[in-house]
Amino acid sequence: MTYTLEDFKRLGIWEEKPIAEDIPPVKPGKAVSIHGLPEKIRTILQSSTIESHNGDFSRQDSSVITAMLSYGISPEDCYVTFASSPRGRHAAMRKIGHFDDYLQRTIRKAVGFLNSSKSGNNHIKVDFGKRKKIAIGEGIVIDMAADIETERTHWVWYPYIPLGKITILAGDPGMGKSTIAIDLVSRISQGTFLPSGARTISGTCLIASAEDAPEDTITPRLIASQANLKRVGIMREVKIDGEDHYLSFPRDLSRLRDAVVSKGARILVIDPLNAFLEKGTDTYKDQDIRLILAPLESIAEETGVSILIVAHLNKKEDSSALYRVGGSIGFIGAARSVLAVGTSQKDNIRVLYSLKSNLAKRAPSLAYEMKQVRKERQNPTDWLGEDKIISNTIRWRGEVDFDPLKGPMSVNDQRKIEMEAESFLHQMITDSEVDTDDLFREARQAGLSRAQLNAVKTKVGIRSRRKNGKWWWSWTE
Repeated sequence: MTYTLEDFKRLGIWEEKPIAEDIPPVKPGKAVSIHGLPEKIRTILQSSTIESHNGDFSRQDSSVITAMLSYGISPEDCYVTFASSPRGRHAAMRKIGHFDDYLQRTIRKAVGFLNSSKSGNNHIKVDFGKRKKIAIGEGIVIDMAADIETERTHWVWYPYIPLGKITILAGDPGMGKSTIAIDLVSRISQGTFLPSGARTISGTCLIASAEDAPEDTITPRLIASQANLKRVGIMREVKIDGEDHYLSFPRDLSRLRDAVVSKGARILVIDPLNAFLEKGTDTYKDQDIRLILAPLESIAEETGVSILIVAHLNKKEDSSALYRVGGSIGFIGAARSVLAVGTSQKDNIRVLYSLKSNLAKRAPSLAYEMKQVRKERQNPTDWLGEDKIISNTIRWRGEVDFDPLKGPMSVNDQRKIEMEAESFLHQMITDSEVDTDDLFREARQAGLSRAQLNAVKTKVGIRSRRKNGKWWWSWTE
């Protein structure tokens, strides 16, 4: 079939070139970790030999920069991220003497193109999500499996919170769900280590909170958790036609997507979702909930943001915990990972455990406790307002054996296991370091789990360090 320019205009895929001179010069910002980016972007940035655009390197550069900007990376951060990548270094060699001018023009043209695309008419309509298709005519769109490019699952926190998916954190009131969410946001804003010991991605975080005030609760908790406050945004209201309104779904779902893209957010916490639902939404009706969660799922997949929904358990205590989340099974159906919090027999010790995991094996249960922290401002730029803050934070206690169906162990049984684990460690670790692979293998033969050893190692005075790709345990001095 032969197409004319009028056909492409009718289909909305005719490109009108933007004028780069209308875009101000780009100042270098900060590098963004490419490991959390979509695979196609990551592949181009990490290679200078890909076969696309008929081998035209400049068009390849323009394509990946446009994709990065659409993904939510700012022009300033895009400049540094591209320049520091293998592809950027390849471009610098090709454009010796005028690389800065080349990169400036490429980014500014991409910004102009995206801005003009948003205006609507006579421009290419670009969908930078995972579903790239243009429907010609009407009818059901079918993707043949052979044409679908497979991707591996990326994680904010493996195997607890996947990237670009919905995760639910559920539990009864007073269990510290919001504080756990703040703890995770703080770690992502810093790009530091996670409770399980692995390192997380770093980036901007957004919090939509209806129950806690930013001034006396959320920000103090962020400070107590040592968050990078410049990387955390707090939302509650939306401005429509010059008037302030309370954030509401599904009315503001498109605005929520725009906020995620503009900030390049890596995680979005909604605490709790029920408080942001429009009047008349029945949280016990599966159809009503899916009308909210399906667009949220699309936002997560398109932008790559992890959406963490904090939910309360309903009062049907005779039901499975899965059926107590939020009211409707629609909550569970949309989430790829469902986490819950429960109590243990130990005073003040609680447990974070996995109720559902579609993308990885069931995550180990983690013990935690709430701690009150006092912080004093050392520099005027640390934060605004009070010089001293007192707030709650999370102290993680390591892996534990916990079965929500069986309930927690009795105090006597738990103490017996701890004594056996302590005795085992004293026998296995002497004056030198011990490879944890060998240690855990011996523990299994002795009837002890890895979680039980992790639960007592700090208490008895054992430290861990990574060497030659392995973890080693030894006694502290």
